[in-house]
Amino acid sequence: AIPNLIQALKARFPRSHVRLLVLLDYQDGLNESIMHELGKDVIFSLVSSRVWDTPLPMAEWDPSYMRKRMELESYAYAGSIARALWIWSGNAVRGLGSFSLWPNLESYRKWVAPFTGPDPKVDGFRGRRLPRVPATVPAAVPA
Repeated sequence: AIPNLIQALKARFPRSHVRLLVLLDYQDGLNESIMHELGKDVIFSLVSSRVWDTPLPMAEWDPSYMRKRMELESYAYAGSIARALWIWSGNAVRGLGSFSLWPNLESYRKWVAPFTGPDPKVDGFRGRRLPRVPATVPAAVPA
């Protein structure tokens, strides 16, 4: 799906330099990755599951509960956007802007933590992680 999406965006905006940031929720930590087969214009960014796992001082049925969760998630997304911009701009300061280089999407898919959840448009988001087989992360390379 991602290769098709980036191709469609490039076809739709032929005079633009198209870049795509793919956010992956509910992961073990923070990491930006680039697939060799897609190039540096597509970055995959892990968003930590801590946002969803950290208890809030309110009941889940409280109307403000999901708004607070989404507010916390938006900060995590902003961090992913900032790190991707550092990579795309070619800056690397004290490790900021480094990324993992994967040979292809299939190897990366096997490494990330899969999760599932209800339709967030209707049910809110209460995802849960699925079991995964651990894989070795490629060494980070400077941007």
